[in-house]
Amino acid sequence: MRVVSLCFAALLLAFVGHATCAETVGRVAVLPFAMGGASHPDRDAIMRETERILAHRGFQLVSADSVSQVLRDLRVRNTASPTSREIATLGERLAADALLLGTIHRFEADSNFSEASMCARLVRTADAAVLWNRCATSTGGGSGALFSTPAHGKERLALGTTRKLLAALKPRVTEKRKVAREIVLPTNGGRRVVTCTRVAIIPPQDESEAQYASTLVSDILSAELFARGVTVIDAGSVRNQQLAAEDLRYGQSVTALSSALADSLGADLVVTGAISVFTESRLAQLGGGSEVALELRLIDPQNNVLLWAASLERGGAVQHGLFGLGEVSSPARIAHDLLHDFVSTLRLRRVTIN
Repeated sequence: MRVVSLCFAALLLAFVGHATCAETVGRVAVLPFAMGGASHPDRDAIMRETERILAHRGFQLVSADSVSQVLRDLRVRNTASPTSREIATLGERLAADALLLGTIHRFEADSNFSEASMCARLVRTADAAVLWNRCATSTGGGSGALFSTPAHGKERLALGTTRKLLAALKPRVTEKRKVAREIVLPTNGGRRVVTCTRVAIIPPQDESEAQYASTLVSDILSAELFARGVTVIDAGSVRNQQLAAEDLRYGQSVTALSSALADSLGADLVVTGAISVFTESRLAQLGGGSEVALELRLIDPQNNVLLWAASLERGGAVQHGLFGLGEVSSPARIAHDLLHDFVSTLRLRRVTIN
């Protein structure tokens, strides 16, 4: 990765206050965001706003035309989770130091209801390391809603959620940060300390009727863990291991896949699970209400031991409009809040690295 030393500047600032050396990300290629469970997203507006924001903040961007041409040449179809080999090849062909990858999981805006949920991450092409990871969800009334606030038209929803998603993305990465090394898990007899230097997420098995639920939950969980300092192995590297086994999750035991992730990617903790309930947005708006229920399991992949399991469930409206009217039910928002609260309760032992 192209590195720009700022240590000299740090020395000049030493008399003013604390400063740390940092590195710039270098050239970034923005891949078209995948469309997950979104049926009619305004993807063009989202991609234009993404590139505008990054250029304004000083990122060196590879042209969109070059990205499109190379994707066609290499026949890369999964732009949300390219394999580690595809990431390296894209880096070489585009002279890119990092790729911005994203998924538009939900995007719906009509006269009564609006919901958008997107996730994105910045991945270094040299080693597929995740440099930045975030998800954002926006909900509200539709363009003609009288009581639900805020009210979104399609363009406003697209631009607002994109800005929210990229709010903290900057071209400089501070080298001094807190990184999780261990997690303290409760047991019947007290507690257990488990190493978590490299965590792999196997997309949970989706037993609900929402086809996008598994990838949405995986991406949100990855982003929330990253925010707490956990080193999460990129989803493309996990997918690469699944492809090598000629099995994308189903038909292969979690035990076998977890062992492979430990052997090939150095994972010392695997997170997986199952989604039993994930109400579709439209069904929620028809009076059924939003509900999300899932189970998460933490596995020691080297010893094939189930370390801990948790059942998470939440339902109800995510917000109300004027005078308590205009109830908004969003399963994507519920899933986001539910996983955020879950990760926030994890007891992590972190160290500061330079």
